[in-house]
Amino acid sequence: MRLYGASPILIRQQHWRSSYEYEERYPGKGDKHMNRIQKFITGIVPRAWAESMEADSRQWMITCSACGAQRSIWEAGGIRWKAVGNSTTITRCFQCGKLVAHTLSKGTAG
Repeated sequence: MRLYGASPILIRQQHWRSSYEYEERYPGKGDKHMNRIQKFITGIVPRAWAESMEADSRQWMITCSACGAQRSIWEAGGIRWKAVGNSTTITRCFQCGKLVAHTLSKGTAG
């Protein structure tokens, strides 16, 4: 039986290689501060776009309707880039742990 496409070993090697290259490409932006989606997306776009994505995502705040806890979309593990308008989503709060509506709005914490 012949398998077509990349073998799992090659995929793993490529993953480690790209993770290493990411660290070289963005010094000081440790892997521990980004989830897999953020690393993947910022790794395939030009550097200027990646920096713009992070800066824009840090301006967007997610606010819990139950306890008022607030943090940036980027810190929550998301990307919100070149977006307009406020929206509401249902997710689990990082502070109170309740599954409630959260408001996404552009602004600063506080």
